[in-house]
Order: sequence, then C-alpha cells, then structure tokens
Amino acid sequence: MPRSIIESYYQAFRLGDAAAISGALSRLFTEEVTLDSPIIREKFGNRFTGMPAVIGFITASAPMLRDAWIKGMYEQFGNPASIATLIELPTPLGPVLQSEYFVVDLRSKRIASIESNYDPRKLLTLMSR
Repeated sequence: MPRSIIESYYQAFRLGDAAAISGALSRLFTEEVTLDSPIIREKFGNRFTGMPAVIGFITASAPMLRDAWIKGMYEQFGNPASIATLIELPTPLGPVLQSEYFVVDLRSKRIASIESNYDPRKLLTLMSR
C-alpha cells in the first residue's frame, strides 16, 4: 500500500494544471506533513511543515518534476511505512538524480514526511536563471 501512495505522488505531477496537482496532493498528505531538502534549507532556513506550505512549494516545483521517472523504489527492511525512491529529473543541464525518503502514516494512508536529497548545485544553477 505505501508503494502505491508514493507512485500516486509522482503521477500527480503529470496532471499539468496547478489546481489539479494541488488537489491530488491534498489527498495524499497528512495535515502535518513535512518537506525537507538542501534547497529548502538553503533558501528558507528550515523545512516546510503543514499541508498548505508543502503543497505550495511542491506545486511550484511541479514543472521540474513532471518528467521525472522512478529508477528505483525501496522499502525500509522491517518498516513498510518507510519508502525511498531514486528518481531522474531531465534538466537543461543534464539529468539530475535525486533520492527521496517518504514516511507514510499507515493509519490514514497518507504521506507524513518527505526528505529530498540530491546534488543541489545543478538545481541551484537552474533556479537562479
């Protein structure tokens, strides 16, 4: 079940329209969802907490994630609520690999936290253009 929730998360970016993406994500996140990454810490100083902040940031990032594809999805041994993914993002600077670590609330069947880890140099260069 957590794997299908994570697959739905990535499928939401293919909807294209910001309102559709936001609506899809609101059905996938807990109210207290957190989002953390090197880019967020660099630009904002701390992680995002709460559905409105997380959805706002992710929806703004959706064009970069629309063409992402999952290279691998891994369940933490002994903990089905923890899923890690390796995705590839095509960018004008070449492909960027990014790993994301998800924690799914098994009771609500929603994503409780996301931690994105990647080489931020390529993305920082892209975002500064």
